[in-house]
Amino acid sequence: MKVISNTIIVYAKMALLIGISLYTVRELLNNLGVDSYGIFTLSAGLITVFTFLNSAMSISTQRYLSFYQGTSKLDMQNNVFVASLILHFFIAIITTFILFSIIPILFSVNGVLDIEAQFLNDAKNLYMCMIVTLFFTIVSVPFVATLFSRENILLDSIILILQALLKLIAAKIICFYPASERLTIYGLLLIVISGLTFFFYAFYCCIHYSECRIKKQTKSKSLFKEMSSFAGWNLYTNLCYVLNTQGLNIVLNIFLGTKINAAYGIASQVNGQVRELSLSLLRALNPQIMKSEGMEKRERTVKLSMLASKVGFFLVSIVAIPAMYVMPKILELWLNIVPEFTANICIFLLFSSIINQLTIGITSAIQAIGNIKRFQLIIGTTALITLPISYFLLKLGNSIYSVLILIILIEILTGYIKLYFFAHLCNMKIKTYFVDCIFRTTVSLLVSMTLGYFFITLVGFNFFWLIPFIIMFVIYPPIFYFIGFNNHEKISFKNIVSNIKPKLKGL
Repeated sequence: MKVISNTIIVYAKMALLIGISLYTVRELLNNLGVDSYGIFTLSAGLITVFTFLNSAMSISTQRYLSFYQGTSKLDMQNNVFVASLILHFFIAIITTFILFSIIPILFSVNGVLDIEAQFLNDAKNLYMCMIVTLFFTIVSVPFVATLFSRENILLDSIILILQALLKLIAAKIICFYPASERLTIYGLLLIVISGLTFFFYAFYCCIHYSECRIKKQTKSKSLFKEMSSFAGWNLYTNLCYVLNTQGLNIVLNIFLGTKINAAYGIASQVNGQVRELSLSLLRALNPQIMKSEGMEKRERTVKLSMLASKVGFFLVSIVAIPAMYVMPKILELWLNIVPEFTANICIFLLFSSIINQLTIGITSAIQAIGNIKRFQLIIGTTALITLPISYFLLKLGNSIYSVLILIILIEILTGYIKLYFFAHLCNMKIKTYFVDCIFRTTVSLLVSMTLGYFFITLVGFNFFWLIPFIIMFVIYPPIFYFIGFNNHEKISFKNIVSNIKPKLKGL
């Protein structure tokens, strides 16, 4: 029931965050203009390259905290937190130093980035503001990981919703300033928001959780080394994936300019919000996956990871497929200004995300087991080749579509690699995962798409953009239940429903 309540909370949070974030993008695009918004996505993208530190270290901290909660070793939980806090403090300082040191290389008349002279100073100011926000974000990670390991999803959701609302207010406030100052003002407001978020996380965790209080006799040298190694390989893979996405933003800027950056930034925002449907579920399941491994329940770890892949695929595809069908209309309704190529980039990125969901739960299981060195090295390196190949494709005069096709092909390849390692570490056949997870989910989607397309064509409701969504939401869930779930998962689902019904009646 803990997983159920956490899942309900994260999806309620996600629904609010999606609405707020999409409206914030609209306000920023209106108040900044296409060129300035393109510069914002470029500068933010440069910083996002380094937020892989957050993801990797958060996974490392949460993995060890949840693992030792499964073993009930309270002293080890405190050691994990202290080691994580020290790691993040040094990482934040080093990252900040590196990012400030490359400013002359990036933001100059003959710099690496293709930015018009009139926007150069604003872009540099925004970039420096984003570095400070990154510092606060990095040092917040141990506290956020503690909340997740404790499964206090509600508080984290409240904080993130308030943070999103403050960013929306900031996006509206900048319209009262001269156009030449808006990027800088927005950056300064983001610093304030990031700082407030950090201090609230730290204050709450230190007051309520004993493992967040530093003890004088804490000995964590061996654990520090172990966590550093685990986090190091996570850092490598996350860096490669970020270069696969945000690094591509720089390559696109070099060959195609800031208008393509605006289109790619909006498409990435849409794709990110849709993927959040799956990531929210994974955040709710991750503590249970880690704890199951800590309690030496490998079978439960495997089942939860496969369930995460199935449900993640369902949640992303139920929104992404109808969105692809009417993407130009959605963008037209959402944005007053739609940069060229935005709709097509959205479609390619959403398709890539659907493929990614087929193996989304595998990584959590492998991280719970802890044997990640070869896995992260191969996965990260495979993802990294996207960047140089994209550069040469554009250098040879190919269009942006060649790069988008490459992203999809790399996603398929990394999916197979993840499946290979998962089967090896968990002593199962690849065929078992393919039949029970990939085959079941793709067949259920194809059947739903065929019926949905037939219905739209037959009835002729394709003039209204909401119709594909309505049809998908009616047809897909029952088909996925009967085809996508195996017998054990159907029984578990029925038990969940039977447990929820009395609680709903009591409300």
